[in-house]
Amino acid sequence: PLTGSKLNLQWSSFSLSHNIYRGINPDSLSLVKTVTGREWIDSTVSINVKYFYSITSVENSESQKSSIVSVITHNAPVIESVAQTSFSQLLVKLSFDILSDNLSTTVLLLDSTIRSSSIVWRSSRTVLATFPQNILAGSHSLRILQMIDGSGMTGDTNQNKSFTAILQARKEFFVRMVKLFSSNKIQIDFNDPLDLSIAKDISNYSVKTIARQYSIVSIDSIQPESIVLKMSSGINLTELALRLEVNVSGNIISSTGENLNFGKGQTLSIAQETQSIDKIVVYPNPVKNSQFVSFINIPKDCRITIFSMNGEKIKVFETMTTSDGISWNMKNENGFNVSTGIYLYRVEQLNSVNEITNTVLGKFAVIR
Repeated sequence: PLTGSKLNLQWSSFSLSHNIYRGINPDSLSLVKTVTGREWIDSTVSINVKYFYSITSVENSESQKSSIVSVITHNAPVIESVAQTSFSQLLVKLSFDILSDNLSTTVLLLDSTIRSSSIVWRSSRTVLATFPQNILAGSHSLRILQMIDGSGMTGDTNQNKSFTAILQARKEFFVRMVKLFSSNKIQIDFNDPLDLSIAKDISNYSVKTIARQYSIVSIDSIQPESIVLKMSSGINLTELALRLEVNVSGNIISSTGENLNFGKGQTLSIAQETQSIDKIVVYPNPVKNSQFVSFINIPKDCRITIFSMNGEKIKVFETMTTSDGISWNMKNENGFNVSTGIYLYRVEQLNSVNEITNTVLGKFAVIR
C-alpha cells in the first residue's frame, strides 16, 4: 500500500504486456487493467479491504495466471496507545501488523530527541521499546522515526502520540565500598547518609568466608556515610587469605528513607591473597558427610596433585588455583568417587615460566 486508497504492484516477467486481475475473493478475479511494463499503481481500491491479485503476460497469447497475492489497503501505521512498563521501557500498540523481521530497522523517537535503543516484538501489533535513559513521570510524546509494517508500508512519521509516564524513578542507595579497617574490623562506606538508628543494629550485617561465619560484637564507629564493624576478640580476619563476604541487609535505609539497593540488600567481598604455601588449610579434614574438600590459604598459580597412600595419582589441578583456593569433588580422573582412606597431597608453587619454586606435602582423611 502507498496510501489507504492506492496500491503499488510490481512483478518480474520477460514480457512487456500484462493483464492484471483483481478481486475480493481469490476464486473470483476479474480483469481490471492491461498494462505495458512490470509495475502498476491501482488507485481504484477502497480502504481497509483485502484484495487479491494475479498477473498474466499477453505477448502472443495469454499465459496462465501467476500465483495469487493479497494485500489489505490501509493508512500508514500509527501509534494507537503507549503504556509505561518500567523506568526505561514502553509498550507500544500499533494500528497495523508488524513483522518481527522488520524490528531491526524500526526506530521510535521519544520527546522528539531520544531514539529507542531496542525494539522487541510482543504481538502482531504490539512492541516493547527500550530507551537509553529513564522516562520521568509526566507528559511525553512518541513518534515513529523509522518503521515498515507487515505489508511493506512505511509508518506515519508525522504523528506525535502523547502519553503520560507514571513511574517515578527512585534514588539509588547502595554500599560504595567495603575494606579492612584492621585485623578484626571492617569498614562499610555508603553513597548517601544513613539512618543511624537502624544502621547501628549489628543484626543487619554478616561477615563470613567459605570456611566460617564471624561474630560481629559491636559497631566500633559510625559516621553519616560510614560504619565500622568489630569482630569478637581474638579474631584475625587476615590470618588466612580467604575472600571475605560482607552482607548488608535491605533493612538499612538512608536518612531520606531509601532502602538499600531498593530493599534487596547488598553483598560485597574483600579479596585477600597469600604468597606462601606454608600454611595451606585442607577443609574439612577429615572429610565426612561432604561432597567437597577445599584447599585454602593457597597462592595463585599452584599445581595440586592428590595421591593414594600407595602412591597412585588420583587427581591433578594444573595451575588452577585462585585467591579462593580449589574445591575438589572427590572424584578421580575417570570420574569415580574415591573410597574411604588417607590421601596425600602435593602443592607445587610455580613461577611465571611454570618452574617449581616451592613444594609442600600434606594429608587428609576421607570417611564414607
